Amino acid sequence: MVIKSDERLEWKQKAENRRQKYGSTGEIAQQQRSQKIQEYESTMNRLQLITGKSDVEQMTRYYKRNEDDNFTMFKYVTELNNQIECLNDDIINIQKTMNAYNEEQKEIEKQRIHKMNKLQAQIKSDKDEANLYENRAIHIHKLLNQIKTEIKQLTIKLGCDLSRITEMLGGDGDQITERNLMLYLSALEQRVDELLSVKCYSQTKSHSDEMNQENLKIVMAPSFIETLRTNRDTSLTLPSLLDEDDTNDEDAPVSIRPLSQAEIISRVTRQLQKLETKNHLSVNTNKAYSRVPSPNRRLKVRA
Repeated sequence: MVIKSDERLEWKQKAENRRQKYGSTGEIAQQQRSQKIQEYESTMNRLQLITGKSDVEQMTRYYKRNEDDNFTMFKYVTELNNQIECLNDDIINIQKTMNAYNEEQKEIEKQRIHKMNKLQAQIKSDKDEANLYENRAIHIHKLLNQIKTEIKQLTIKLGCDLSRITEMLGGDGDQITERNLMLYLSALEQRVDELLSVKCYSQTKSHSDEMNQENLKIVMAPSFIETLRTNRDTSLTLPSLLDEDDTNDEDAPVSIRPLSQAEIISRVTRQLQKLETKNHLSVNTNKAYSRVPSPNRRLKVRA
């Protein structure tokens, strides 16, 4: 019962709302319909005035055509907006790329300037070093010319034998150049070596004069001459300054080169030792002949 009474109350409320809205006999609804009709007529008049068309069908076709054009235009504008947005994004990306490129260019420019400064400093240093070496080369060339002049004068003063150099180089051997300078030094060294040997021999010869006189008396003795006559197989060789033992000469140069002062002194010392050895050997040989008891004894001595 309660449910039914509630439903009735609801119906009554709806009926009361309709009565208030449309009136008890529907006059409000009629007024609203008449107002709408008037609004439609005024709207239609406005449309006819705007379109210049009095026919409804013509107005409808005109409206549809304009609506299609407007929709097409809307789509076109929408596409343009989308393209503009894409272009704006591209512009932003290009701007970012340009900024990054500008930063990179600035960094490259800094590196280029740094490298240019470094290269300029290196070029300046190389130029200074080249000038230094050029000055040293000029100085060395002057010294070399002076050395060549001095060597030429020394070879002439000492009377060096330059025929071998002339035979080897032909016409180029007459003048001292960088190519034949070592040959001239070798010839000069050989000449100095010969002069030193002669000087040393002359000094040692004065000390051995007394011994040679005694040996001469022994050699000129009648018994010694008789022994030489009877012994035909006996061979005597006097010591000579030019005799050298090739088997013991371990320091002989294998190529033409100037010797140092120590090597020259060593060669001269060896020659003096050989001369002293030969002199002692000659004295001992003479003493041995003087002690021979009979002329039939065979004696053979080798120097």
